[in-house]
Formats: sequence, structure tokens, C-alpha cells
Amino acid sequence: MIGENDARDPSEGPAQSSPENTGRRAAAREKARAAQARARRRERTATLLVRGGVAVAALAIVTTLALVLVTSASAPIGPGPANAASDGVRVGPGFVVERSPAREADAEPVTSATPDASDVADIAIYIDYHCPSCRQFELENADYLSGLVESGAATVQIHPLAITDSTSQGTRYATRAAAAAACVADLEPDRFWSVNRALFEAQPEGGSRGLDDDELTSVVTSAAELDDPAAVTACIADQRFAGWVAAATKRALSGPLPYDSVESITGTPTVLVNGSLYDASTQSFPEFVVSKLGSAYAAETAGGAE
Repeated sequence: MIGENDARDPSEGPAQSSPENTGRRAAAREKARAAQARARRRERTATLLVRGGVAVAALAIVTTLALVLVTSASAPIGPGPANAASDGVRVGPGFVVERSPAREADAEPVTSATPDASDVADIAIYIDYHCPSCRQFELENADYLSGLVESGAATVQIHPLAITDSTSQGTRYATRAAAAAACVADLEPDRFWSVNRALFEAQPEGGSRGLDDDELTSVVTSAAELDDPAAVTACIADQRFAGWVAAATKRALSGPLPYDSVESITGTPTVLVNGSLYDASTQSFPEFVVSKLGSAYAAETAGGAE
């Protein structure tokens, strides 16, 4: 919950805020607000969904772990993609992805080193490419998130999951789309940000069979100028990372996650900022980001008080 980590021992006395901390706090907040302003200017009516059409308590598609296990039982297990050691793909300034070696699909995720929360918002987003609420969050906040990343005010770690496979009439679209995104993370990592957005913009209707493999490949290879589109196409055709998607989804649903505010994923999208769970029923996402930058500073200052 907001501010739950801000408690401190009253005996420590009031926190001392140095001019340096105050300046850093102001700079971080200004970056977040500037990104918010840019996003508002770039908003296009065509990309916005009706706010309130989906209750935010249900910014999630709740699917049981049992269904995921049944769906993933036949998925081939092979090495996971490179650049996703945490089961997520972290994107930083310049939309450059944090590099990490490929690991076995069933290997426990390695928690990424988080940026200094007092300077940079650490955002984690657990998504499903066939989840309508995920698409709503993406289209409403894509420009704002891009502004944060571009300005260096945030890193964004995207966790592609597959919890809606049972709703795609046997085609396992969520798995295929997440595996395609993993191909990009592995082979063309610095195109991942563009491909992630393109997959949501091209998202088929919920409950449908989804895009076929040729259509899915076209979306991915058209989203950005790839260095080796043939390699990405072959990876998608082979569903090379389907086993990793199944394993990562199981880990996210069963937990534990490396956050105090949430033990495991119960639906998508699940969004965290500096480890705090976002609840869109209480405030907009840009407002939440700014508030978490502020609470991070408060916690840092309290921890450093004598």
C-alpha cells in the first residue's frame, strides 16, 4: 500500500533532509511530471479506451494456476531467452535492454539490481498479450512510460506471461505472443520496447483465436527495423521460448515475487513502482509514479537520519 514502508522509529527524531537530497528529489519529480505533460500532449483519441469501462479492481484477468499447468504441460522446455534472467526484460535509457545470459527455462529468476530509487523509478509490469485490461493500461500509459524511460526517470521491466491461453479456442495465443516477444528479447533486445507496444496495438479480440503465426510474425517484424528478421521469424515459427513462457508464468503465479507488497500474481496487468503495487482505483498511474518517487526519498532520508 502507498506509504506502508515509510514508518520509522519515533525515537530516531525527525529525518534530516540535506540540500543534495532535496535537489535530487525535486529533479526526479520534475522528470516524472515533464513526462506526464508530454504524454498528455501526445494523447490521441484513437488510442484511448473509455476509462471506467473496466473496473480497476479488475485490472486483472484472474486465471487459476491449475489451468496454466494443464496448458503448459505440453510446452517443450528449452533454454530461456537471453536478457531475461529475472523473468522480465528491463528497458532503460535509450530503450536499451539490460543484458544477461540465457538460462535454463526452469531456473529460478535472478532479481535484477534495482536502480537508486531516489533518482529513478523502478517499474515492473506483468502482462499477457491477449489480456484486454493489459492493452488498456498500455495504450493509456505508453507515451508516459516512454517519456520516463527516455528521460532517465525510470526503468521498466516487462514480464510477458500467458494466463489467457484457455480463452483462445485452443490456439494458445498468449503463449505464442509472449514467446515471440521473448525471441525479440533474445535476438534483437533493443527492439523489444517497440515490439511490446506493437503487440498490444495489434491485440486480437479477447476470447478469439488470436493472430495466426504468419500474422503474429508480421506484427513483430514490422514493429521495428530488425538486424536479422529471418532469425526472429524462425524463432517465432519454432515457438522456441514457449517452454520458458510456461515456466515463467507458473513462477509468477505461485510466487514468491521479490516484492513486499505482493506475494504472487493473481491476474494481469500487475504493475509495481519501487516495489509498491499500483491500484488504479485510487489515482492515475502518473500520479502514482510521482508519489512513489517522493516516498522513496522519504524512506532514504529516514534511514540515513542519525
